[in-house]
Amino acid sequence: MRSIRVVLDACSVGGLVLDLQQGHLHVVLREGDDVPGPTDWEVLAVTEETTDVRPGAHPVTLHTADGHRLHGQALVRFSDGNRHLLRGDGDLGGVEHVLG
Repeated sequence: MRSIRVVLDACSVGGLVLDLQQGHLHVVLREGDDVPGPTDWEVLAVTEETTDVRPGAHPVTLHTADGHRLHGQALVRFSDGNRHLLRGDGDLGGVEHVLG
């Protein structure tokens, strides 16, 4: 098993663009897999301003610090207005570009 952390420059959840103070994509690659499974990725986003990220499943778009765009469906696992934890709920498109 391999774990990868990717720094994010931008993140949108259900069309809502988050004003990121800090953002990370965490990916787990299981033995023998080239891409993460549908629930083997999560996003931790910390926002500058209090942001109302509603519970539920949402389309997510991520932009990495090195210019890659990723997209998928994620569930909001936790949000207190400034810290938001999203868990993958489907394939993460574009992830092969950040796995190196």
